[in-house]
Amino acid sequence: RKDGTVFPISLTVSPIRDPAGAVVGASVICRDVTEQRQALAAAQRMASIVEFSGEAIFGRTLDGIITSWNPAAERMYGYSSEEIVGKPINLLIPEDRTGEIEAILAKISAGQPVEHLETIRVRRDGTAFPVPLSVSPINGADGADGAVVGASVISRDLTEQKRALAVAQHMAAIVESSDDAIISGSLDGIITSWNPAA
Repeated sequence: RKDGTVFPISLTVSPIRDPAGAVVGASVICRDVTEQRQALAAAQRMASIVEFSGEAIFGRTLDGIITSWNPAAERMYGYSSEEIVGKPINLLIPEDRTGEIEAILAKISAGQPVEHLETIRVRRDGTAFPVPLSVSPINGADGADGAVVGASVISRDLTEQKRALAVAQHMAAIVESSDDAIISGSLDGIITSWNPAA
C-alpha cells in the first residue's frame, strides 16, 4: 500500500489483444484477501482444537445425518469417521431415548443451544453408557443471522465418573450406618466428619 503495509492479494491477469490477435498489454484485477486469510487461519485453528479435543465432537444435519466426527468420537463410540459420516444419528441412541431427539431438535431449530443434557448413548458394540451432551446450532452461509442447517454435538463418557460416585456413595452409606464411631480429621487436628455412632 502507499503507507508501506503489505497485504495478501489474489491476482487475475489477462492478455489484451489488438484486432489482429497480437498481445499489446495486460489487464490486472486485484482483490484484497486479508479477511479470507484470517477466516481460513481461524477455521484451521478451530479444526485443530476439534481434532485434538479429548471430548467427542461431531456435526449433524437437522434430519439427523452425521457430517463430521473427531478422533475422540471414534474412541468413545467405536465407529471410525469413514464408517459413521453419512449415517443416521439413531445408531448412537438407545431405542427408548429417541423421543429426546425431537426435543433437542426443536430447540436447535429455534437457534437455542442445549447444554449439559445427561443421557445415554450406544457404542458400536451395543453397550450403553452415560454422557452429558452439549448441542449447538450450526448456521448456514449467512453466519449467525442465517438459518440453522445443523448441529454440533459435544459429549464425554461418564462411565468411570458414575462408577466412582457409586463407590463413594456406598462407602458413605457404610460409614453412616456403622455401629462403630468413625471420625476423620485433617492433619492439623481439625475434625472433618463424624458419623451417627460417634
